[in-house]
Amino acid sequence: MPGVPLTAEQFRIIFQVTKEVHGVPEERWATAGIPPQQPAEILGLARDIRKSLPVGGVEIPPQVARRWQALIHVTVDALGADELRFRTGYTEEEVGAAAAALGGL
Repeated sequence: MPGVPLTAEQFRIIFQVTKEVHGVPEERWATAGIPPQQPAEILGLARDIRKSLPVGGVEIPPQVARRWQALIHVTVDALGADELRFRTGYTEEEVGAAAAALGGL
């Protein structure tokens, strides 16, 4: 099965939000059905991808993309619009558009 394509810009936006997962209370992950180790695993993967991000973008395995999209939604919800913009430099709309690409299966 082919991966989920992300442009370099979509990845940058998603990465900025992913870096904020440590600020999300554990009970938020539990409520969303996200295992407690998953945020750290996806953050590690994102850091690995960023080290060698091709100019044209990257393909994310579908099973990772689905989990990553859920993680982004919980993080955005936990931060709120103002804190999201302050910490990442992106609006909810920009993050939502980039995260929607993760669901492009």
